[in-house]
Amino acid sequence: MPMILFYTNNNGRRGNDVKIYSDRVKQSLSDILTQYYPLAGCVIDDAYVDCNDQVNIFDCGGMAIGICISHKIVDAFSFITFLHSWVSVSRGDCDIKNSTISPPLFDVATLFPPRSIFGFKPSTGITRENIVTKRFVFSASMVASLRSKYTENNSNERYPTRIEALMDPPLPEYHIGNVSRFAIATPSFDGSKDTCYRLVGQMRDALKTIDSDYLTKMRDGDAHLNFLKQGAAELMKGEVVSLNFTSLCRFPLYETDFGWGKPVWVGSASLPFKNLVVFMDTESGGGIEAWVNLKEEDMAKFQEDEQLLACTYQAQDA
Repeated sequence: MPMILFYTNNNGRRGNDVKIYSDRVKQSLSDILTQYYPLAGCVIDDAYVDCNDQVNIFDCGGMAIGICISHKIVDAFSFITFLHSWVSVSRGDCDIKNSTISPPLFDVATLFPPRSIFGFKPSTGITRENIVTKRFVFSASMVASLRSKYTENNSNERYPTRIEALMDPPLPEYHIGNVSRFAIATPSFDGSKDTCYRLVGQMRDALKTIDSDYLTKMRDGDAHLNFLKQGAAELMKGEVVSLNFTSLCRFPLYETDFGWGKPVWVGSASLPFKNLVVFMDTESGGGIEAWVNLKEEDMAKFQEDEQLLACTYQAQDA
């Protein structure tokens, strides 16, 4: 999960000030990783734990912090929990040495015991083909218009894909792990005018299947893993085309203040994952940025789609 946070030079940072801020980021990261130790290194072979962070300082004094953490270890919720623990240490709000920060809990395996993944390739969507990433922006007014047009009876129901929301009793606030799951819909396209409306309904129905019964089956049997294995096999054979959507909207990414102000922009990065769309909030709120990852030849066609062009504007920086 790659993320880039951009900060402006609001305080006129120069020379030694830049080094102070850079050192603060490094030291606070070192401190917080003593708590989030599974993110602090790498393990040989496929059980690779990746925690790479990069800070770029621009001539104007602005700063960009790039972070990439393995999705095998954490989901987006846990990623944000780690990020905000980190910035709390950087600002001096929490003190690791005096135990004024809530320690994370890495105990997913006690809730969902590990199972054999023989025959299942988790990297099915990752490809070495030329993947192009472009950012398409939906304004707040356009989001409201589309929601009104395609939401049945203006329903505001939302369904989680992180099973934490279904746990009873609920998981602790600082529970860390990857407990997100896919909601899978198999749409049919017949070219009719209401295709988009029906697709929204199919996606919503798929999200509804992630309920307490689904959670019980996933905890007590192999049905969920077998379903994923079957889907991966179909993808490898070319029997189906997978289109993947994930949303980071409403996560407090724009509250990530290391001590010199909030970011002016938070973005994703190019991913080697074919047919993946990542939704993120715009800085002003209300709008949505769609980070689209497609093969080069597919992107050439997609970016010229008339319906897409009528709803978005394509950013020039991605």
